[in-house]
Amino acid sequence: MLERQLYENYRISVDQMSFIGEDVVINAGGKSYLLRNSGHLPPKKIEEQMLMAEYLIYNGEPHIARPVLSQRESYISVIDGDSAIIYDITNDLSQESFQTDQSAGRKLARFHLKGEAFEASHSVWNGTWYAWQDRWIKRLDQLENWYVKKQKDPYKTPGDEWFLLSFPYFLGVTENAVQMMNTIQTNNPFLIREGKGNTICHQRFHEGCWLTVDERHVGAVKVPSDFTYDHFTRDTTEYIRHLTAEPGSFNKKTKRIERFLHRYQTIKPFDGVDFQLLIARLAFPVHYFELVEEYYRTVDDERKAVLEEDLSLLFTGAEEYEHTIRFVASLFPDSKNIFALPEWLSNKK
Repeated sequence: MLERQLYENYRISVDQMSFIGEDVVINAGGKSYLLRNSGHLPPKKIEEQMLMAEYLIYNGEPHIARPVLSQRESYISVIDGDSAIIYDITNDLSQESFQTDQSAGRKLARFHLKGEAFEASHSVWNGTWYAWQDRWIKRLDQLENWYVKKQKDPYKTPGDEWFLLSFPYFLGVTENAVQMMNTIQTNNPFLIREGKGNTICHQRFHEGCWLTVDERHVGAVKVPSDFTYDHFTRDTTEYIRHLTAEPGSFNKKTKRIERFLHRYQTIKPFDGVDFQLLIARLAFPVHYFELVEEYYRTVDDERKAVLEEDLSLLFTGAEEYEHTIRFVASLFPDSKNIFALPEWLSNKK
């Protein structure tokens, strides 16, 4: 079925297929392709992602997966019942990776520098960092309404119990993050107009975001469907959040975070406002919101059980996450003098 649809839509005759997570790597006629579900993004945003890919390729960014037009002159096709995009990764795999520096921090900083001059459509992305708190408030209001509803339900699942137990804490944390964003905007009104720090970013940047397709290209292939347009601290924040969720001791995690931020700043230094945005975004518990929202969307009982366990671990690990934010703040001692951290981040040891 898949092979037939690939031929009908792209004239690709499959020789071999393999998987990287949910992505499909296709070898066909001496070429290599990547098949990825396009998700629920509207067509205008997908079109903008394609423009980002073209821009990065033109400016010499290596290992950008190139979208392939279908027989109908569209980047999106229905494959196995889902909207999907095919990317040509042949050119990347035919050459060795000449980027010997495998530091995630430095590679990400170089990527951000290349993306700074991209002219994004603000009607597509609906603003950047200055719209964060509006989206946060809306998301918080929705979850608060759900919290009130669940309190009244006579029957409660283990996931409901963890949600009801954890929400008041994360409500307070979110309100602090929103207040930090309000303070940043009040103190830096011209940054909104100037778009300082805006660049091509990723939906969720983490260690496996840039794909490893073979041993010569470790963490190399960048897929446009991951791209978004935002302040660069979106990516640094999500990478730090990713590191905090990795197994290992707190000391080991903080050393990795410090090394990542140090290496990033050897290429692209932070200024005071960048530090403030990093802390505010770390404080907003987007990982909690996503976990709760997925739990209540899921109908599969086995998946719900996994998410219940994840929710309990997230709540019981909240104190360590606070320590992580305070540790990150300690790496920018000069900036703390011009930015008042909330009491829960500045006073606890």
